[in-house]
Amino acid sequence: MNKTRKSLLNAITSVLLSLINGLTSIIVIQKIIEIYGSDFNGLNSTVNQLINMLLVVEGGFTLAISVSLFAPLTNDDFDLINRILSASEKIFKKIGWLFLLLGTIVTIIASILIKSNLPYTIIFLSFYMMVVSTFINLYFSTKYRIVLQTDLKEYIINLFQAFFLVISQLIILFVISIEANMLYIRFVMMMSAVMTSVSIIIYVKRRYSQLSFSEIPDFEGIKGTKDVFVQKITSVLYGAFPMIFISMTVGTKFASVYIVYNNIFSLVKSIIYSVVNAPRIGFGRIISEKDKKYVYKVFSLYEFSILTILMYALLCLAVLIRPFMNLYTRNMADQNYNNQVLIIIMILVMFFEVIHIPSGNIINMAGKFKIGKRIQTIAAICLIGMMLVFNIFYGFYGILFAILCTAILLAVLEIGYIYKVFFQMPLKAFLTPVLKMTLFCFFVFYFQNNICSFEINNFFNLFCYGLLVALINGGLLLLYIFIFEKNKFLSILAYTKGVFNKK
Repeated sequence: MNKTRKSLLNAITSVLLSLINGLTSIIVIQKIIEIYGSDFNGLNSTVNQLINMLLVVEGGFTLAISVSLFAPLTNDDFDLINRILSASEKIFKKIGWLFLLLGTIVTIIASILIKSNLPYTIIFLSFYMMVVSTFINLYFSTKYRIVLQTDLKEYIINLFQAFFLVISQLIILFVISIEANMLYIRFVMMMSAVMTSVSIIIYVKRRYSQLSFSEIPDFEGIKGTKDVFVQKITSVLYGAFPMIFISMTVGTKFASVYIVYNNIFSLVKSIIYSVVNAPRIGFGRIISEKDKKYVYKVFSLYEFSILTILMYALLCLAVLIRPFMNLYTRNMADQNYNNQVLIIIMILVMFFEVIHIPSGNIINMAGKFKIGKRIQTIAAICLIGMMLVFNIFYGFYGILFAILCTAILLAVLEIGYIYKVFFQMPLKAFLTPVLKMTLFCFFVFYFQNNICSFEINNFFNLFCYGLLVALINGGLLLLYIFIFEKNKFLSILAYTKGVFNKK
C-alpha cells in the first residue's frame, strides 16, 4: 500500500475514532452530571488534563524519533532503524519511571489543592488510576506506537483505540445506570487504556519480525530533542493548563461548564485534526524527497482543503450549538450551563487553533525544531502570564481570553514563518482566500441565525434541522469554491482522483 493511501486510511480511521470518542463522551458526560453531579464531571476532566500536563516528561521524543526514522525508512536501512528503536526503548523506560514518580507526587498535591466537595479518597484514586495506565503506555508500548506511526499505519492504532473505547463506554453507561461507585468509571477507563497498549504491542511483535529493540542504541541518530521538548511543554500547557487552572481557582463546577462546551468543540476539532494530521508523516517523506516548489504546491492544496473544512464546521457549529446546548443541559440543575459569551470565545479559539496547524506540521516534519522551539516558548510565556493576570481581573472569562490570545499569537508566528521564510511566498497567498471565505460564511451565518431560525423542542427536530443546515451550508460552500476558487477546486479533485487511481 502506497503512502498516499495509507494517509487516507489514517484520516478515515482517525475521523471514525474522533466521532466515536466525541459522541460517546457527550452521552456519558450528560449521564455522569445527572447521576453524580457537575463536581465529579469537573474532576474527571481535570484528571485527564493533569495527566496530559504530566506527559511533558515525554519531552517530544515520539516526534523526534519519528522524524529521525524518515531517512532510514526511505533507504530501507534496517540496521540504523533498529539502533534508533533500541535507543527509543531505553529512553521511554526512563521516561516511564520518571512519569510514575512525578505522577505520584502530583496526585498527592493536586488531591489537596483541587476545589471540590468530593472525598479525598475519590479524588486521589481518580488521579492515580490514570497515572498507572499512562505509565504502562510510556514504559511498554510507546516505542511500538512509533513503529506504526512512522510506517504510516496509525490506522491500526486508531482501530484498536476505537474498539476498546466502545467497549469501555458501554460498560461505563451500565455502571451509571446502576448508580455504582463513581470510582468504577475511572477503573474502566484505566483498563481500556491498558488493553489498547497490550494490543498494539502484540500486533507490532507479530507483523514486524525484522525489527529489533536489542541492538546497540544510536542516541546520536535522534536529533532535535531539546527543541522538541520546548514545543511539548507549550503544547501541554496550552491543552491542559486552562482546565487545571479553572479547577484550582474557581472550582470543578466551573470546570464542568467549560468541559461540556469544550467537548462539543473538541468533537468537531478532533475530526478536523484527523484530516489535518493524517498526511503529516507523508509530508515529512515528501520534504525529504522533493524540492520546495513541489512541496508548496501540495501544501497550498492541503491548507485550502483544511480551510474549507474548518469554515464549514464553524458555520454549522455556530448555527446549531445554542439549540443543542439548550436541550442537552435541560436536566442539569446544579450549575448554569447557558453561556453565550463562552460560545463566541470558543468559536474564535477553534478558528485560530486549527488555521495554523498545517503550517505547524510543516515546521515539524521539515525538522525545523529550533524554529518551533522559539515560537512555542513565546506562546508558553504569554499563555501563563496572561492567564495569571486576566484571571485576577476577569476570573473565568479572563482564562478563556488568555487562551484566545495565545491561539492568535501561535497562528501569526507559525503561518508567518512558513510563508515568509520557509516557502518565501507573500502572506497575501494565505490571507486572501481566508478573508474571502470568512466574510462569505459570516453572511451565511447571519442569515440563518437571524432570518431562518426555528424553535427546537426535542432532539429529533434538532437532528432534522441540523441535517438541513449541514446540506445547505455544504452546498453553498461548494458553490462558493467553484465560482471564486475554481482552479484550486479542480486541482484538489485531480489530486484526489490520482490518489484513488494509484496502484
